[in-house]
Amino acid sequence: TVCLCGSTRFKRIFELCIKELTSRGITVLYPDYYDNFDNNRIFTEDEIKNLEKIHFNKIKLSDTILIINPFDYIDEATKKEISYATELGKQILYFNDDKIFENYMIDSINRLFNNTTKCDWKRG
Repeated sequence: TVCLCGSTRFKRIFELCIKELTSRGITVLYPDYYDNFDNNRIFTEDEIKNLEKIHFNKIKLSDTILIINPFDYIDEATKKEISYATELGKQILYFNDDKIFENYMIDSINRLFNNTTKCDWKRG
């Protein structure tokens, strides 16, 4: 089971990872919302806390955490996710390349989940 983490501003990358990993029979857990992409819905403080709690439960349920961080972008929320996953002893993988084209993403996922050396994914 893989839990996707990182800034939800990279919604398209999250969607590609969900599609590709799921098609390989991998259970993928991911955020239930995407910041400003959910029809500009404004969440209350309580809703945000509940969504965060649910997401951290997904991290706990996962074997591996995949951090989506093109351009090496890691915000404060992602730092919390990484810290929590580290405390739990989860495997942490990073995608931090700025090449976000679909075919490139698919090739990267192939390399990551086939344990091929020399790839654009970094192991934490």
